[in-house]
Amino acid sequence: MGSGDQIGMDFDDVDLTPVETPAPPGPPEWVRWFRQMDARLTTFTTETIPGLPQPIWSEPAMDRIEAVFFDFLPDEASVTDPANADIADQFVRWTGECFVRASGWQWCTVPDARARGGLYRDFGPAVRGYDDDPDPLFIVPLLKAATHNDFGEIRYRFGG
Repeated sequence: MGSGDQIGMDFDDVDLTPVETPAPPGPPEWVRWFRQMDARLTTFTTETIPGLPQPIWSEPAMDRIEAVFFDFLPDEASVTDPANADIADQFVRWTGECFVRASGWQWCTVPDARARGGLYRDFGPAVRGYDDDPDPLFIVPLLKAATHNDFGEIRYRFGG
């Protein structure tokens, strides 16, 4: 075969349909919330904080988000203020996805009040390092902690 020759490939038997990540088990509200992940993260990166460096869980993106974090969530009460529910939800999703994408963790829901953090009624977004991890990381309380220490809690969790 010469350098200009091409190899033909037959893809007739290959399913090229995009694969959607199945929602982790939980109540219907959780499944709906999880299925909206991509759309809500798109809003976060195109409307809430446009022009984020890619990937959005990278160190440059984290620097940019940290620079504006307190404009959106200046204190712990703002995380659960109904007027900020949309913005707080976007930050919950971004924070959790950072763990999923950068550390290989997985989403889960925890029905306990600490996990809901006053932001969600029927589920508590959390991430865990493996399937039977007894200590998932609750995302809403992590955001609340971040309002007390200049985003350091989130950076600390990522080893930064």
